[in-house]
Amino acid sequence: MIGTSTAFHLAKRGAKPLLLEKRAIGSGETHKSGGFVQTHWDHLGEVRLIAFARHVFQNWSDVVGGECGWEQKGYLHVTGSEREANVRRTHQMLLDEHLESIWLEPAELAKLQPLLNLDGLVGGTHEPASGWANPLTTTRSLADAARRHGAGIREGVTVTRIVHDGTKITGVETSAGPIAAPIVILCAGPWTAELHVGEPLPIQLERGQVTYLERPGGLPDVEIGFYDEVTGLYTHPDGATNLVGIDAPFAKVADPEDYKRELDPEYLEGVQRALARRLPKLAGAALVRGVVGLYDFTPVGQPIIDGPLGLAGYYVAAGFSGTGFKSAPATGLGLAELVLDGKAHSVDLSHLTLARFAPAPSLPPFPPALVTKINALGALLSPDEQARLVPYMTSLPPGELAAFAMELMTGDVAALATRLRSALR
Repeated sequence: MIGTSTAFHLAKRGAKPLLLEKRAIGSGETHKSGGFVQTHWDHLGEVRLIAFARHVFQNWSDVVGGECGWEQKGYLHVTGSEREANVRRTHQMLLDEHLESIWLEPAELAKLQPLLNLDGLVGGTHEPASGWANPLTTTRSLADAARRHGAGIREGVTVTRIVHDGTKITGVETSAGPIAAPIVILCAGPWTAELHVGEPLPIQLERGQVTYLERPGGLPDVEIGFYDEVTGLYTHPDGATNLVGIDAPFAKVADPEDYKRELDPEYLEGVQRALARRLPKLAGAALVRGVVGLYDFTPVGQPIIDGPLGLAGYYVAAGFSGTGFKSAPATGLGLAELVLDGKAHSVDLSHLTLARFAPAPSLPPFPPALVTKINALGALLSPDEQARLVPYMTSLPPGELAAFAMELMTGDVAALATRLRSALR
């Protein structure tokens, strides 16, 4: 999805990209995606990219051409008391971005999705503009559009090495022979590490699973994309089946060609338990098929989109951490602009540089009371804001840092967190 999106946007700008795919378009990890496109996400930068991409999905035939299987059936994100503050914080962030997010009390949840068992739920958010698309249809549509604009696509060609002269990219070696090129964009998903040139990237491969279950007793009363913070259940209709998964521990994978591709029986049992608890009318739904694939995670759950990296003409887009599909129409555009113009300007990719993983400058030792206050402050911030807190503090001049510490020690932590959010963004 990332490769075809980038090729499309490059070709649309008049460049002549060559996309190399070792098997066939859509045969990698993209076609295993659940296809969700929703803006309820912790990281503001990702929210903005997904919102941009969602507009493309909604207007696919006009922007790209062809079909993507877009289903604008909405997205419902429900929560219990333990995670309510986090969900409300994301909800408010979406409202601050002028994106549609509607808070629903339990009775309103039941009205929107009559199948719900409300046990343990305190509310949730509804995004009427969100939905899902078909990953395989979408990827092939982007490939077709890239071709129409002059891109070359060679399937069945495996890149074995990126070639350079020590200062700049000179091409690639492939199973079909060498190909000269002044620019290489590496967006090989789980295979990025074995081709990357330079210091290892902070990316860990992890094995994920999802199921497609039958619909006992007919179709759901209301078709909608759904996520439950309490059980970890997520689902949406998919043709005659329901895509159903749960958040479960992922096993780390070292080799993208060597991992268990069969569904774990205990995972299926967990899915069926969560489904029976939250959507009882779908209890007992039989497995139609299971899908097992790889995620490429960075430590912060956001991708690396950057370049030139170390060598003139070398760019990387990897580590999408589960958001690759839903943001791809935006990230492909931004990456094309980064290559052609030196900077993405239609979308913001500045928060996705590799440099953000450099070790943070060390802070002077803090008194235990101040450390306690800092931890309390961090608990009120989103994961994205937490990641930016220490770099922000270390960037302050000594006088401002001392004033910040005094305010933290003597002031109201909640009020300080509210004021900090704009600075941390």
